[in-house]
Amino acid sequence: MKNIIAIATFILLTRISFAQTETSTNEKIDLQSPTGVSLFQSTSSNGIWATGMITADRWGVFEDATSANERLTILPGGNVGIGTTNPPQRLTVQFTGESGIAAKAISNGSLGAANIVVDPATGFPGRFLFRENGQNKAWIDYLGGKINIRDSSNTPFFTVLTNNGNVGIGTTNPSEKLDVIGRIRASQSIDVTGITNPTSGVTMNLAYSASDFGLVRARDWNNNTWKPIHYQASYHNFATGNVGIGTSNPGRKLQIVDGAFNRMKTSIGTLQLNQGSREPALFVSRWLGSGSLYQSAILHTENSMGSYGLAFSMTGTHDDNNFSNYSTKMYLTQNGNLGIGTTTPDAKLAVNGTIHSKEVKVDLIGWPDYVFESDYHLPTLQEVEQHINEKGHLQNIPSAAEVEKEGVKLGEMNAKLLQKIEELTLYMIEQDKKMNQLKELVLDQQKEIKELKK
Repeated sequence: MKNIIAIATFILLTRISFAQTETSTNEKIDLQSPTGVSLFQSTSSNGIWATGMITADRWGVFEDATSANERLTILPGGNVGIGTTNPPQRLTVQFTGESGIAAKAISNGSLGAANIVVDPATGFPGRFLFRENGQNKAWIDYLGGKINIRDSSNTPFFTVLTNNGNVGIGTTNPSEKLDVIGRIRASQSIDVTGITNPTSGVTMNLAYSASDFGLVRARDWNNNTWKPIHYQASYHNFATGNVGIGTSNPGRKLQIVDGAFNRMKTSIGTLQLNQGSREPALFVSRWLGSGSLYQSAILHTENSMGSYGLAFSMTGTHDDNNFSNYSTKMYLTQNGNLGIGTTTPDAKLAVNGTIHSKEVKVDLIGWPDYVFESDYHLPTLQEVEQHINEKGHLQNIPSAAEVEKEGVKLGEMNAKLLQKIEELTLYMIEQDKKMNQLKELVLDQQKEIKELKK
């Protein structure tokens, strides 16, 4: 109630010409109502201030009732001016010189203070200084065509070039629209629009979401489809996921697919290379030193015996876009037969050509030591002669026609040759015995002849 009475009394006093002087020499309250102007003036040893209606459309604060030094102005529309009598905005602060305007705020009654200073220091057309607890914390300034955000040591860490809009983080000379020196982390996807036609839409996308755990993909604007560079929905990062090139569903740690043939199986720690029709799965080239000519080795699959096998082929001289002229040098069938110089191997190793080796070892069962056993039937020389006359070759030895048609099994042939050598040894032993008998017979006959001559 006392406050209401005091306010009402103040309003009534301002409507009449009233002056009151206190007995104290240091305090004075002066209420005046000149024509068209209402003022409240307080005079003390600390200074003289006056407030009131300056004109019908302006209210202000003066240093005294008669001074023209208007410090604060409020217009009927609500615009407030400090240092100006015609503020165009809600709050306009105007000053001259480089002393700056300081704003201080204390929150929650704490002793610490947070300060914002408009500080156009020497050399800076404009600068904001942020302070906390009496210490400088950060600056925002414009200098030399650059808008900088500086840390507490006055070192810029964020820069915008005003001539081209390039933004630098960690660099004061960004060469691109965003130039970052350091690591970047994004919680949402990153889209890259077209370079020559930015309005065409997103041309590259880096995403991380509930459905796309890790996705890097590029858009083919010819048919408006996405071309994944890497995608595996069941993994969260590249280190533990599968990588696919030419496929959006890789079943290997690294899977490369081209063409219609795309057979995939789930495995761990393997490499899968798929190929299209007559396309190499693995292609190694050597440049010949001029133009675009190469010679290459290729690893691919080939259907040579009714089923696909693994082929290693060599090409002649070719350009970098044509490698169809190749010849298979080595072929591995599905049943494990390996052919060198042939694509139709009929044995575990088939070589169409010569073999040069320091040693060849053959595992063989049935070495012909049985020839020396007592129950072995040794053919007579007459039987051997008869077989040769009839067949044209030794018994149990293939003929020339058979060898030409079927080839020679080295292990088996060595055993048969040894059998014949052992048989020949027995023949020689038998002949040696007969010769010794003949020698003894001749000696006996010579003795008898000598006796008869006496």
